[in-house]
Amino acid sequence: MVKTCAFLMPIGECWFPIMTQKETNLVLTYKNKEQMKKLFLSMVALMMATLSFAQSSLIATLSHEGEVKTYYSASALIDAHDAAVDGDIITLSSGTFNAVDFNKKLTIRGAGMEPNTLTGTLPTIISGDFEVREENTIEGIYHNGTITAGAKYATFIKCRLKGVVRKYYFGYIGWKNYSFINCRITTLLSVKSNTSSTKASVSCINCIVNYPETDLSSNSGKYYTSFDFTNCIVSRGNWGDRDFFNATMKNCIYIENGLKASLDASHSLYNTVCVYAAQNDIDLLANVTNGTNTAVEGYSNVFATYSSFTPEFPDNETFALTDAAKAQYLGLDGTQVGIYGGIMPFDPTVSGPQITKCNVASKSTADGKLSVEIEVNGGK
Repeated sequence: MVKTCAFLMPIGECWFPIMTQKETNLVLTYKNKEQMKKLFLSMVALMMATLSFAQSSLIATLSHEGEVKTYYSASALIDAHDAAVDGDIITLSSGTFNAVDFNKKLTIRGAGMEPNTLTGTLPTIISGDFEVREENTIEGIYHNGTITAGAKYATFIKCRLKGVVRKYYFGYIGWKNYSFINCRITTLLSVKSNTSSTKASVSCINCIVNYPETDLSSNSGKYYTSFDFTNCIVSRGNWGDRDFFNATMKNCIYIENGLKASLDASHSLYNTVCVYAAQNDIDLLANVTNGTNTAVEGYSNVFATYSSFTPEFPDNETFALTDAAKAQYLGLDGTQVGIYGGIMPFDPTVSGPQITKCNVASKSTADGKLSVEIEVNGGK
């Protein structure tokens, strides 16, 4: 839904914020706070991050208890992070930002992991490797490096990530439970552990995951790490020596790469289709002892456009199913298997509002207030 609103003007039952200038930051204060809806708090942060008159600018906003500060340039994410405290929200405009290690409990919101022709926004790119050291929620970013997962819990939503690896060394517990929703992971998702005290798990919902990796303790024969995939595309990539054990796949499509003939018996598959890359892979379910309603098919019988294995999943591949596969292969809930089924079908569009138009008065009023008219796409 698109809505045009103006600062200093009452809209429905709510008042929009008054904008004032304070040093190099923009600070927002509110009238009638009891009427201000939570929706508008997040909306304001995104407004300041994606104003159409400054599309070439890199902007990061920091939202803290109703106050929003704004930072500029490629180091804006770093500056906002340095000023943040636990519980704050950092919103990023489109563009490329220098990475920072996240050592505070924050929510990070980008403009999206790919261009959006409907809203006219470009991706938010974080450049450089970084570490997640505290419990973070990260949404709508594109990252082409390595993320080291050092926190116990974290959530990634609608992100394109190259590699995520668990920080692990003797005596360090780190990663416990990580969740990925509507994400693309193109190269590696690694969660290693070889002791019972460092058990870890990963939950992936409607994601595209290439190279999942776990460890198996050779001494005890116990599985200390696990994957839970629901409505995902999962591939072993072309690294045949990567350990991959103890995964549960529900309503998924598993792509074999031809390097290993079958899945391990530790896996559990429910309403999952396995796509083989070579003729000798047709027995890839032979060792799976806990499988229900599974099938093995060739590429052309499952995918509309994805026709052969690629070492790294291309960003523009949609993994849409053929009409026949949509009708034949259904998940536990009766929707199609793969990323477009289930209760959270894959969609790269971020959930927050997007600014599509902004008109700013040429000068402020006598009491220092600046009138801003904006057009907002209400998001998802």
